[in-house]
Amino acid sequence: MDDKHKQAAMNALGKLHPLCELGDEQRQAMLKGAWLERLSANSILYAENDARWFTYIIDGEMALGTDKGLEEPIRAGSPRSRLPLFRVHPRDLRAETRGGCALMRFDRQLYERLSVTAIDDDAEERVVLGGGGHSLFEQIYHAYRNDELELPSLPEVATQVREALEDPTITLKAVAKILHTDPALSARLLQVANSAAYSRGGSVESIFDAVTRMGLETTHNLAVAFSLKQLFEARSPAIKERLAELYRHSTLIASLSYVLARESGHLKPERALLAGLLHDIRIIPILLYADRNPEQFEEEAELEAVIGRLRGLVGNLVLSRLGFEADLIAVTEEAELWLREGGGEADYRDLVLLAHLHSRLGSPQMHELPRIDETPAFHRLEPGEFDPVEGLELLNRARHITSALQAGLH
Repeated sequence: MDDKHKQAAMNALGKLHPLCELGDEQRQAMLKGAWLERLSANSILYAENDARWFTYIIDGEMALGTDKGLEEPIRAGSPRSRLPLFRVHPRDLRAETRGGCALMRFDRQLYERLSVTAIDDDAEERVVLGGGGHSLFEQIYHAYRNDELELPSLPEVATQVREALEDPTITLKAVAKILHTDPALSARLLQVANSAAYSRGGSVESIFDAVTRMGLETTHNLAVAFSLKQLFEARSPAIKERLAELYRHSTLIASLSYVLARESGHLKPERALLAGLLHDIRIIPILLYADRNPEQFEEEAELEAVIGRLRGLVGNLVLSRLGFEADLIAVTEEAELWLREGGGEADYRDLVLLAHLHSRLGSPQMHELPRIDETPAFHRLEPGEFDPVEGLELLNRARHITSALQAGLH
């Protein structure tokens, strides 16, 4: 590999899952064993021949498929390209190039020797992947690698609304008809349509009128947001409480993101609401695994350590599988990178990050985080100076908006 591609690969390692979990020295070791392959148009790569590698598309596009046909396009630079090309290796799975393509391969066994996790910080116990241990980390990582991790799926009505909006000829009446099949969701949408956020002096009583008032895109975003509540369910009391805590946190960040978007005028409030709700959905499959396998879940500290190591890896997979767009996937990966640099216009990562910081105003935790006006996100969204008192007043002025949203989310 030439120096140019080595540097590009080293820079990319910080975003490739699961390699981004490694430290700098381990990444250097992975890079020494990496190799670049260029494929011509219409080349085919079979999963069963690629099992010893983590393979990533760094240029061009490929499409994953089986004997039933090609199904999933993967383009270099997309969120999906940050995951290995093949996560499982059945005989009938293959990838075909669409034009020229460049792949980077990293040794999977070397990764497993290098990757370690702290299971108990007090005891400083370490478990090496691929060894003989049976830690919760190993079990969940094994389930991820073998495509056995239980992933959340959206309720049918939310999926139907999304599919309907992909039809450019869809009508408001057709969307309203779909929503009518879920009375609880319809009631929540009516509540929001009649709230201070959307009210225009008169109330609406039908879901058709609500969709007309809010528009198709807003209706879709709110329908998905309100449907997400069904994903936060578990059997064991400990995991049920952890999911309830996660949902309370997500709804708070979602509401603050909505308010900040309305106040700034740069981004769509309903999209911001959805971004806030989704930012920690990456944790759900890990909690569900612990819920379904109680014999593996013994210590809360161990579970939290596993979440810290795997949430980035799982988050990309969850949102990609659910069909969410790149901007929302980026939120799950970078919403808590407080000092994330980068030029250009503000995006939903910035909004969710600022929502986190606003949620800590007036609390002891605010002193553990950067000042809001020290973050690049703030200067992308609100150039100038920031007064925490004004931030609190902004949130107080917006309570009439968040109350309706919170009622709909709960």
